[in-house]
Amino acid sequence: MQHDDIMPYTESGCIHDEPPVPVPFQRETWMLREAGDDVLRVLLEHAGPQAPLPVVVELRHLGGALATPPERPNSVAHRDAGYLLSVVILLSGITEEDTRPMYEQLREALRPVSCGAGLNFLGHGANAGEETIRRAYAPADLDRLAGLKAVHDPGNLFRLNYNIPPAGDGPTGTA
Repeated sequence: MQHDDIMPYTESGCIHDEPPVPVPFQRETWMLREAGDDVLRVLLEHAGPQAPLPVVVELRHLGGALATPPERPNSVAHRDAGYLLSVVILLSGITEEDTRPMYEQLREALRPVSCGAGLNFLGHGANAGEETIRRAYAPADLDRLAGLKAVHDPGNLFRLNYNIPPAGDGPTGTA
């Protein structure tokens, strides 16, 4: 068996054309039911060449096993999403605050075809906002997870992640 195509891990960043050094960025994702002409128009209008900030847009096709209902219930939501849209803005000479208007416009324009957020692409742990975390789960799953958190971590010790506060603890938890 020939192994000429094996790449050392240190070179794996070149597969996705990642920069070789850390780069600050802001990212927001949307799970989309469809990605037709309406989505293309939104992207061209809000994230195209004339966009006020330089962006990287990635559209991933979903489906297959991800769309198949599990044998046992779990907390993976948005199985009906056909696509995952990721919009990345490099924070080179701009701040996260500078990105907010553009992301708000995109969020509003994509609302008709969006069905939530992708759990694997929410941001960096504690930096993912409460509303973004909420969009990554079905409401019943979020309530169930908050209930489990109330039983197993009532003090919310494990909170430096995509935090789901224990049930009854704040606006995300249920009473």
